[in-house]
Order: sequence, then structure tokens, then C-alpha cells
Amino acid sequence: PYRRQRQMCIETAQVDAILSYINSHIGEPLTLAGLSAHFFMSTSYLCRIFKEATGTTINKYITAKRITLSKSLLDQGCSVSEACEACGFNDYSNYLRAFTKAVGISPKKYAQFTPDRLCLFLLLRGTVRSDHVIRFWEGTRNPLPSIETDRAFWLCDTPAR
Repeated sequence: PYRRQRQMCIETAQVDAILSYINSHIGEPLTLAGLSAHFFMSTSYLCRIFKEATGTTINKYITAKRITLSKSLLDQGCSVSEACEACGFNDYSNYLRAFTKAVGISPKKYAQFTPDRLCLFLLLRGTVRSDHVIRFWEGTRNPLPSIETDRAFWLCDTPAR
């Protein structure tokens, strides 16, 4: 029992260091080989401890962080190509595919929507559920609009950005 607890503490510290490194270098090229070399561990061990600790793979985590950063940059008025480059995607087609898969619309369309209209659009398309919309609004300073999910009725009481 003690040996396993000690091993779990070591792995937790290693995963914390990996997460910190990824978050600090999200705009740079990040590969499994590069991460394993940086942390002096095999790729299989790296992937195993990361998945056990976070419940997701390293590549999915990196992509999700990059998409989150991209959405933030687009919200601030950056162009799609600037967001793509700043987020560390190696080419535009990968960025477009990953963004569209994660968000439900292209980065260009995303940049054209105000937050309240974006939620309505995604809700009506069935791309997101109402609980996802609520989580989306938790990170904003705007008050949460009222949602009647069965009719997709939306009270847009937030100002346009």
C-alpha cells in the first residue's frame, strides 16, 4: 500500500509538471516525442499516467486548450489566421477541422457572432445542450440568459460585444 501511494504521488507531481509545461507552451509545437524527451520518460508511460490522472489523452487535452485559446483570441478581435498561428496549430486545415469539430461552427462564423447569438445558434442547431450553454456563460461577466430548452427560447439580455 505505501509503495503504491508513493508511486501515485510521484505520478501526480509528474502530471502536474506536464500540465504546467503544456499550458505554458501551448502556442508552440507540442508532440508526444518532445514531451517525453523533455520529461525523460517513455511516450507510453507519459500517455498512461496522463490519462489516469486527467481522464483524457494528451493530444485531446492540447487540442482542447488550443481551441479555448483560439476562441478567446477570436472574442478579442483577432483574425482567424492570427488565432490559428498563435494557438500552435501547424496548419490552417488542421485548425479548421479541430475548431469546427469542437465548437460546431467554423472559426470565421464564430468570430462573427456575439456570445448570446452564438449560444442561440448552437442550441438551435442541436450542436450543444443547454447545460453546455450554462457552462459557457459561467466564464463570462454577462448575466446568464433564460433558457427554455424544449422550445429553444432565448432571452438575449446581454449587450453586443
